[in-house]
Amino acid sequence: MGQNQDIGNSSLENTDINQTQAGRDAVSFQNSQDNQVTINNIILRMFGKLGSPQVDWEWGKLLLEKKQLPDIRQRLTDTLGRKRISMDVSLQEQLSWVNRTLQIDDQDYGTLDANKLLIETYGRDDIAGKLLILGAPGAGKTTALLSLAEQLVEGARKNPQTVIPVLFELSTWRDDNQSIEQWLIEQLYELHGGNRKSKIYERWLEQRVLLPLLDGLDELGLERQKKCTFKLEEFAQHYPHVVVCCRMKEFAAVNLKLKTFRGAVCLQPLSDIQIQNYLHSLNHSELWSVIQKNADLEKLLELTSEDDPGLLRVPLFVKLVVDVYNPKQPISSKADLLEKYIDRQLSKDIREQERRKEKEKAKWAYKTVEHEPHWRQTSSSLIWIAQVLKENYKTEFLIEQIQPNYLNKKLHQWQYWLLLFIVNILISGTIATVIILPLVLTEYLFSWSFIPNSILVLGLFFGFIISTESKADGALLIIYPFVCCFCFLFKKELPIELKKYVPILHDIDISYRFRLRIPSLKDLRIKVFQPSLTIAIMLTKLMAILAFTIMSIPLMILYEILELSRYDKNNFIFLSTIQKMQILDQEGLYWLKIFIAITFFPITIIYVILFGIISLISVLLSEKIETSYTPNQGLQEAFKAVFFISIILILYIFSFSFLSFQIQPMYYKIINIVIGFLACSIYLPVIKHLCLRFVLWQSGIPWNLAQFLDYCVERRLLLRVGGRYRFLHRELLDHFAQSHHV
Repeated sequence: MGQNQDIGNSSLENTDINQTQAGRDAVSFQNSQDNQVTINNIILRMFGKLGSPQVDWEWGKLLLEKKQLPDIRQRLTDTLGRKRISMDVSLQEQLSWVNRTLQIDDQDYGTLDANKLLIETYGRDDIAGKLLILGAPGAGKTTALLSLAEQLVEGARKNPQTVIPVLFELSTWRDDNQSIEQWLIEQLYELHGGNRKSKIYERWLEQRVLLPLLDGLDELGLERQKKCTFKLEEFAQHYPHVVVCCRMKEFAAVNLKLKTFRGAVCLQPLSDIQIQNYLHSLNHSELWSVIQKNADLEKLLELTSEDDPGLLRVPLFVKLVVDVYNPKQPISSKADLLEKYIDRQLSKDIREQERRKEKEKAKWAYKTVEHEPHWRQTSSSLIWIAQVLKENYKTEFLIEQIQPNYLNKKLHQWQYWLLLFIVNILISGTIATVIILPLVLTEYLFSWSFIPNSILVLGLFFGFIISTESKADGALLIIYPFVCCFCFLFKKELPIELKKYVPILHDIDISYRFRLRIPSLKDLRIKVFQPSLTIAIMLTKLMAILAFTIMSIPLMILYEILELSRYDKNNFIFLSTIQKMQILDQEGLYWLKIFIAITFFPITIIYVILFGIISLISVLLSEKIETSYTPNQGLQEAFKAVFFISIILILYIFSFSFLSFQIQPMYYKIINIVIGFLACSIYLPVIKHLCLRFVLWQSGIPWNLAQFLDYCVERRLLLRVGGRYRFLHRELLDHFAQSHHV
């Protein structure tokens, strides 16, 4: 195929999912012959046998079988709780307790038949492939979308070359000017890999074979939701099929209609009879009489002050009430209910009880209950994760994507930057000493006392450059202490630029792995030639400015003598230095600049070649990780690269540098510089990540974050898909994000 094989090389570790994918059973519908026939007929009627030769159908099949179907079924299984919670019912049974009403062109078509598949509603001619799924928080919108997705994917697998349904999170739409089509393409490459040169996903959209299933429109916030709704309307005007999922209240608040979406499925609050049936299925029928007799619980059946459905009218919260209800501790509000659920899941008694029940479980995140983190640390860590996700408009948390701006306290930000600076001083100073010292000292001038001084001096110089990463940031950091002193002495307020952007926090990119590959011409142009030319021109300019300044001093003196000889006091006394330089520029230094530019042109070429070699090596030996299949995957790949370059560096040191402190031939000097730059560029992301993790650990976040997150999955607070983690429900995410640290 000639494509990136991220999907093809993936392995499915969940045995339940493997069995399900093999056709044993479906999660969202009974895998009967009748249901399969219904799904097949709808797929063929809606999409037909397209079979466009421009579409890479084999890649689409891999994406559906290796990524979409396992992810959907794992999320459905986790949501329905087939493993470790008391609710042991199928999705079809669960949805039968939730009234689903259908509206088409603003006309009410009544309640849908709960025994019918959701794909049957989507396949109606009067809906025409564009559907909204609306409901209150916890009503089961995402579960309904996942069930529809599973049915569509199952139909696409059984009927190849028809359609490719893919789930997307609208919370990742960050650029207000970006079209939905461009965003879909970007998300597909980012989440599922593929060769951009082949334009796989662009052709999917051109040929109209991609079926976007969009969740989380309400997670953008009101203003950005309005903008995204405009973009969705523009997209749907020319695209034939799309599904969007959103909270009903937030959708109404925007006050913008998606006119091209003809159908809307609205999940209604539970009725009294449905609640009773729901409790009966969970073997807690007696709880209904308790609700009727308890004033606090009965109040939760009524509409809230914001006209939201009562808490016990929503399936998610009814299930939570069953789990946590205690007559001695009445439930007063949604926050109270969620807090009781969290306390229950983190209580030592429940944890020990689950371990006794599941003795056959092969592996737990922590060996014993005593090794598990304290509930205070668990709660405060989840609060931090939730706040990070909310602030960055994300729904999924990846360990390797933790950034320094996730540190919300200035003290922690300064701790991170100073720690990074100190480590960079030691590492860059050592590398620079090993690389540069043999080039400038002969064996007669060399002294061992030079080494610590060289590490310190070179480390301070290169460490500061590496830590700030740009001239503007370096200048901002240099003037910061002087401005602080001035503001303190004269009782002035610190400028907002310094207050907000100092210390300098740059993003960490450990999304590359060590792989030998052949780059495309586009990669060579963007990643090798352009940056090499930019760096070479910048360094040449610096050298030219220095040379120009030195060479212009005699001309400046001559200029002063000429002025004195003319006795023109007005011109001599009142001309500023800048004016003199401008006059000199007009009267002859223009040719001096031309001369300097020609003189330094060969140096520019040398710089281009030198940095081109460095960039070329990094492009040849690195490949972007498109999808995270395991926690810490990016960090593990980064450590492999660090180990490899460290071996090369050590071998080179013992081969050339420490054996003879002599000036090497020119090609050895080039090798020295190349290895030095490569070492620093490979070490830097890992150093930054470890410094950040150290500061987080000091602030209370567990050091082994993957182990902690897996523990939270066991506690039914998080869900895990591959190397990505998300909260069990949006309501739980919101609750933690609004909480304060314990």
